[in-house]
Amino acid sequence: FNVNAIPVSMGPIVDDLGVSATAVGTALVVYSLFVAGFVMLGAKIGKIVGERLVFQVTVLLHGAAMLLMAFATSAEMMNIAQAGAGLAAALLVPSLVVLIAANYRGSQQSQALGVLAGSSALAGALAFFIAGALGTLLSWRVSFGILAVVSVVAFVLSFRLKPVPRQRGIQLDLVGVVLSALAVALIMLGFNNLNAWGLLVG
Repeated sequence: FNVNAIPVSMGPIVDDLGVSATAVGTALVVYSLFVAGFVMLGAKIGKIVGERLVFQVTVLLHGAAMLLMAFATSAEMMNIAQAGAGLAAALLVPSLVVLIAANYRGSQQSQALGVLAGSSALAGALAFFIAGALGTLLSWRVSFGILAVVSVVAFVLSFRLKPVPRQRGIQLDLVGVVLSALAVALIMLGFNNLNAWGLLVG
């Protein structure tokens, strides 16, 4: 919802903050960079400390990022908010899959995985209508405030999920994490500047 609410709310954000459309688009790129760069780290951390704990901490982090987004007064604050949301999402996604596998069985598990897979498309459709309507009638900030409330609700409900045991002996490859995140960032940077830099430089 967050990802799709940004372009839908671009006009009101530009008018409210007095920034360019490119600056608003940059916040979306920042989010994508953090998700892509740290999703493998998220899977490892979940195994080390337990997926439910990771989910609970990062769902609150995502809520805090959305709250910061709702009160953003500059492009820099938006970028920080989206970086936090992207990092939270990178840790949330792997933990969600494991939690579904641990808490559901049979047709319920298949249904839950199907809902998870389709949630992105559903959120995109909802963002188009909800964020568009709220941005026009009230303020673009309300959409992100709602996401902060949803994060708190998800945190409270997460205690109904049974914890997943931690896995011993797993270590973090910090050098690998940095290199993979840097590689993803450079690839995305190259593609985003392909027109300006040309095919060989990009």
